[in-house]
Amino acid sequence: MAPFRVSIICLCLLFCGTFLFGCSSKNHVRHITSEIGLVTPNKTTQKELVSFMGFPELKRTISESEEEWIYYQENKSFLRHTPFLGHKMGEADYDVAIITFRDEMVISSQYRSFTEEEFEKLGIAKDAEQ
Repeated sequence: MAPFRVSIICLCLLFCGTFLFGCSSKNHVRHITSEIGLVTPNKTTQKELVSFMGFPELKRTISESEEEWIYYQENKSFLRHTPFLGHKMGEADYDVAIITFRDEMVISSQYRSFTEEEFEKLGIAKDAEQ
């Protein structure tokens, strides 16, 4: 009876350990749709923005005193997560936030959701890879 209990306890600990480690993530989880609501033009600074949204995927210089930060995340449908065939099945859309700074102060913020085709036409992902 004792070996059986030890086996059950070991299996329970293994299951709990796997579950806990599988759910942990070192990456910042983004919720662009809600985080963009925390941005207030002429009040939010770059440091404050980094504290709640992290660093952007892309930075663009508009002028000597203006800069644009672009955040985006891909939202995949269930079928898109299918191994090997996912890129041909299902759909994906993108949440995009564009924040414009003047002298490290937010002057405007925009949010928009794009289809996969619209996002590809923007060329944002290609710019971020360079």
